[in-house]
Amino acid sequence: MAAVIFTVIGGYSAVQADLKFATLVEEIGALCEAPPATRCSHAIHRFLDGNADGKITFDELDAARGIATQSAQDKDTPLTPEARGLIELALIGLKSAGAKKVFATFDANGDQSVSHDELFADFQLDSRSFAVVAADENAVAWSSLAGRFGKLGQVLLGMVPGQPAR
Repeated sequence: MAAVIFTVIGGYSAVQADLKFATLVEEIGALCEAPPATRCSHAIHRFLDGNADGKITFDELDAARGIATQSAQDKDTPLTPEARGLIELALIGLKSAGAKKVFATFDANGDQSVSHDELFADFQLDSRSFAVVAADENAVAWSSLAGRFGKLGQVLLGMVPGQPAR
């Protein structure tokens, strides 16, 4: 797992890794605002896929979770409050439901890895931006996505900006 963490943060110190993560979040956010949606979804998948083999393993997810946790907990984080809040919601969901259980819900074919299509199975990705797709209640199976995070998933979904309280 240390190799995966090293790959994801590129061998930077904790402060440099925090800045790199925040910059990456900002860059992915910009991609998510521009069409097509797949540019954003592939960027997210590439971030989580630490060894760039096209599949996310649990160890890679766990490494990314560690970096995200460090960044979100840093009181001097360069993350925007909105980005920090969304990351914290995702981290709460992973912790509450159990990261391995959540990972297994995305691993549809049981091969111990998550492909791009598996990660975004609840989204109808099209020529619109990811932000527009995510705001379209007919383009996202929000109940299915929330269900992947167990009982707390529906509650967390109500905390996502633009989603109705559950």
